[in-house]
Amino acid sequence: MVTSWFVLLKIVLLIFLFLFAIPLSVQMWREKQDWKDRLLISIIHTHLFIILVVHMLVAVHLYETFSLIIVSIIAYIVILRNKTKKEIMSPSKKILLSFMQATDQKEFLIGWRKETLSNVTTRLKVLSKGIFKKISSHPFSILVILLLFFMSAAIRFYHSVIHYYYPSSDPYVHLKWVKLLGANKIYVDGVYPFGFEAIISAFHTITNIDPYYILRFLGPISTVFLVFTIYYVIRKHRPQDYSIAIFALLIYFISTFQFGFIWRQYSSLSMEYGIAFVLPAIYFFLEYMKEKRIQSFLLSLECFLLTVLIHPYAAICLFISYVVLFVFSLKYFSLLHLLKMVGGFAIAGIIGVLPLAVGLLSGIGFHGESIDFVQSSLNATEPSFRNFTMENFFGRTEYVHVLTFLCISLLMLVILLLFRKRVWSAIYPFQIYIAISCALFLFYKADWIGLPSLMLPYRIEVTLVLLTSISISSILVLIPKMKLTKIVSAVVIIGYVFLSYQTIPSYVLPIGNRLQYDESVEAYLKIKDEFSLQEWTIVSSIEEYPLVIDYGWHYNLTDFITNISKGEELKFPTKDVFLFVEKIPVGMNHKVTSANVTDFTLPARTEILDFYRLPEYRKMLHEKTWYWIEGVQEKHPNLLTVYLDTDRFTVYHIEQDVLNPYDVSKLWR
Repeated sequence: MVTSWFVLLKIVLLIFLFLFAIPLSVQMWREKQDWKDRLLISIIHTHLFIILVVHMLVAVHLYETFSLIIVSIIAYIVILRNKTKKEIMSPSKKILLSFMQATDQKEFLIGWRKETLSNVTTRLKVLSKGIFKKISSHPFSILVILLLFFMSAAIRFYHSVIHYYYPSSDPYVHLKWVKLLGANKIYVDGVYPFGFEAIISAFHTITNIDPYYILRFLGPISTVFLVFTIYYVIRKHRPQDYSIAIFALLIYFISTFQFGFIWRQYSSLSMEYGIAFVLPAIYFFLEYMKEKRIQSFLLSLECFLLTVLIHPYAAICLFISYVVLFVFSLKYFSLLHLLKMVGGFAIAGIIGVLPLAVGLLSGIGFHGESIDFVQSSLNATEPSFRNFTMENFFGRTEYVHVLTFLCISLLMLVILLLFRKRVWSAIYPFQIYIAISCALFLFYKADWIGLPSLMLPYRIEVTLVLLTSISISSILVLIPKMKLTKIVSAVVIIGYVFLSYQTIPSYVLPIGNRLQYDESVEAYLKIKDEFSLQEWTIVSSIEEYPLVIDYGWHYNLTDFITNISKGEELKFPTKDVFLFVEKIPVGMNHKVTSANVTDFTLPARTEILDFYRLPEYRKMLHEKTWYWIEGVQEKHPNLLTVYLDTDRFTVYHIEQDVLNPYDVSKLWR
């Protein structure tokens, strides 16, 4: 547990350094841009830079630690020099340039140290005064917001801190791809967006942190950032009103127990990672509509490009949002200008799919499981209103959220129709968020109204709930400014919380989809720390394979039993061999026994994963493994030593002569 907290803190600090602190020093900022802008914009720029650089280096087979660092340093220096030519030198840039001079001029060091200390001290004083002033002016609001962030983070980090195993199957695949990407191997299992893998691989390449840890904690980190984007867009639209931000964050927190997506936010999943850029993309587009500043448009383009590079479903949800935004843009831009904007997005889209196109043109097909899943999700059905029921349409636990959103959307529409111009500017831009939410809701309920289904509903709801949380909170905008405004707002918020509380059947969080025990990951980490690199082999279920890549060797348990069954020679070329075997197979609640096992033959299966995913087949696999272990222990009592043993899991250690390894297929005979 202590190690988990230490590694988590280390990863958070390094992410802050690489994605925010370092990029911050070369950005050119406007006076109105506060810490929220600087944090978000730095993260956007850095993500795009890393993903593009990793793809380009892999394309020419030059991706490694040295090349990545050199390219990053060159880019940093070039950007820094260009920025200093265009603006008055800020203290941070002055410090950096002074340091560069100091490395060449020893006599400059003393002055540089004094100036650096003075600048840092001054900026810390200004920052602390600003924070104190803001807290003292809105102590209750800031306390509530911090509490909501803390609770949101606690829910998302709980699993990754308590458990070693990943709560879904996807991170195991991502871990494999990340490690192979480090060897300049991309699309090994088929063409698939690798933006997510590029970020993790680059972070691992520079820091040398085991990618297992990065994937274990990056999911919760990114989904807490997802929560931050809600806060960001509302505070930017209503900087003087904390109540709307509080309400939106509270709605999203409650949705954790209303919808089924929270288990996905425990995990490191590329779709959720891409969706983190959806709200910023919408906000910067709206800012461009309002202020006509090209930088805002380019930031929105960057976000769109990131979603294309990271996950197609995130890009589809953002594309639907852009369709709505372009409709509203007809009021602000000429047709020619809109066509130019469409051209910009088309170019961004082409850049985003270019790596996939190159992969396909090189003869590699799409990733089989992913393309099959996408194709199975795409369908057009007849409207099913004839079978309409309240529970099926509005959901069993989420109907308060859905009904509230629909009622507020209808209320906004009526008010806009009645008052139009007088109300439009007062509630702007929340009517646009509501319109985007309605568009996504139509696809969320596509099977009910006969629209083509672009993806399964549980995928759409991840983005939908972000936007509906903002849409529902917009009801506070309609409350007129008066002495009782805060009281009325509080009543509205409490009323929503009360209704939601009455309809949530359970506050127990889902545990996710466990594919291995914590002990198996602990054993891997222990072996990696205690034994020399690449000088050990783990024989186990398939889940350990992506963990072992780059550090040791792995042999699948199914292949192990098959070799023994056929009597084929099987020698491991490492001094230390570890056999992972389960007393209680994952997915079952009782111990296995080898009493009924008579041979090592496994039934024929078209999918090898059946022996790891289907409990009855996993049970059979481990029963035969125990049968082999008992036979070996009977004939060679001192060969197998217990390396780790728990009530449900055991690791056996075989130490052998590398020059004369055992033929394990003959040990049991």
